[in-house]
Amino acid sequence: MEEIKKALTDKNSVIYNSTNWKTVKSYAKRNGIIVNDEEIKKIIEVSKVGDVKYKNFGSKKIAETGKEFVQRFRFMSTLQSDSAVLSKTRKYGTASRYVLVVLCQLSRFLFLRSCYSLKYEVQKKAWESIFKEMLEVYPKAKVSTIIHDGGPDQISLKKWFEERKIKSNTVRRRLYRFSKGASNVESAIRRMRNNLEKVNMVKNNGKSFVEKLKIVQDMCNNQVLESIGMSPFNALTQDPAFIAMYSRSEKLKKRKYLRDEMYNGKKNELREFDIVKIIKNQSKDFQSTRKESYGYFSPCFLVIEIIKDRDVKRYRLGNLFTFVTLPGTYGRAELKLCKYDYVTACTKEEQNIVKVVKYIGNSVVYKIASCERDFVASKTLIDNVSL
Repeated sequence: MEEIKKALTDKNSVIYNSTNWKTVKSYAKRNGIIVNDEEIKKIIEVSKVGDVKYKNFGSKKIAETGKEFVQRFRFMSTLQSDSAVLSKTRKYGTASRYVLVVLCQLSRFLFLRSCYSLKYEVQKKAWESIFKEMLEVYPKAKVSTIIHDGGPDQISLKKWFEERKIKSNTVRRRLYRFSKGASNVESAIRRMRNNLEKVNMVKNNGKSFVEKLKIVQDMCNNQVLESIGMSPFNALTQDPAFIAMYSRSEKLKKRKYLRDEMYNGKKNELREFDIVKIIKNQSKDFQSTRKESYGYFSPCFLVIEIIKDRDVKRYRLGNLFTFVTLPGTYGRAELKLCKYDYVTACTKEEQNIVKVVKYIGNSVVYKIASCERDFVASKTLIDNVSL
């Protein structure tokens, strides 16, 4: 049993943070570890990863395809945070420049705090105030993870979070994905800004900015959200598992690549060293939303690693020439399998010239789209490739 517990918390283990008892059972069998089903379930339930208890939904089981698609079945456990900068063209009656926005990932319950700066002491005081209010709103609150975009205000608090036994996760920008940050809190910031403008348009009647912000927070928490089918305030009275499943089903309805992952991912699984292209995200920015379209492909990459710690496999990709891995992982529906071999793929990528560095006699030094290093070839290559 101790070997299983250690593997669940070891970042280099194939079952790291796994909540699927069948996956853990398979791992134990492969490694000659004698443990029965009930013992495995008990280990998962009481471990650090047991915030999401093992659940078997049969044919209706929802596939988990990315970080934002994984939620603990417990309110006020995983938070998303960001700092919103107040507009310089508006008058809010305050010297504060920032608003700390903290969101419960599961219930979407929002907490707002006015901040004069992003310095450690100011941010720490704001977080202490939020943790205190959180216990008043939901007495069972126990924060285990905070997700943020890696801003200096969040990085400076990392050690302080660790002292409180809270894990600090940074959302990294994946290659060929234009968005960065936790999606739920970015949406919450838009709601906060809209409601703040409504409150700011009304005569303040002597209200301070802090009081206005409290009104905005209440407005946001009483708005019915399409993502959870109710207001965040009412969500706290529901079964956390129901909210999580409803939220996932809504994401599946709206996002084509998640539906493809759900229904077709297992039919077209990739192997290590397969050559693939990433289906790039072309964004079209509008005033209030971001629309996405698919069908634009990246340069070629190699499948370096297949990660099997969830119900749906994810793939880690590497550069075709240097084998350096890309940040993040990709689902099958986000990748297009290339039919040609490694040599052919390299030859094709070498023809994607983006810059000529210099000419040396009858040779030319150039750069290509898929690799930072310099390449050397005959001048005739340039004659056959349009820059």
